[in-house]
Amino acid sequence: MKNEHISEHKLISFYKGKASGNEYINILEHISICDKCATDYARCIEEDIISAPVDFKQNIVRKSKVIQTKKESISKKKAFNGYCIRVGLSCAAAIVLIFSMDVNKINEASEKLNVVLDYDVGIEIETYMEQGQKSIKEFFEKLEVNYDKEEK
Repeated sequence: MKNEHISEHKLISFYKGKASGNEYINILEHISICDKCATDYARCIEEDIISAPVDFKQNIVRKSKVIQTKKESISKKKAFNGYCIRVGLSCAAAIVLIFSMDVNKINEASEKLNVVLDYDVGIEIETYMEQGQKSIKEFFEKLEVNYDKEEK
């Protein structure tokens, strides 16, 4: 076999894995030293290779963009759902706090606040009234002084 070339039929059976143990080794040794048989074997392999479609790359890119868009929309939905859950839990916590407070304590605190506010507002009003009374007294005193001067 080393002096003669391998038939196409034997190369195809070798390629498909149908050669026996000794035959397999002999063909392998021959292909390694014979350029013609190595070229013929390469042609057998090329015939079996399937070529990719012309728009294969564009299809992959287009499909990956579609998948990316779906992932983004899913992540936006997840973010929105998470936001809704947080808002809902916050509202529930606020409601629990409101209803867990003692109503009597709220009324007491409200009354104390009103007393303090009334007292503060009362003090301010009294202060303004006193200042106003002083201003009025001073005004009339000046009028009397002027009146007394005119009469003399």
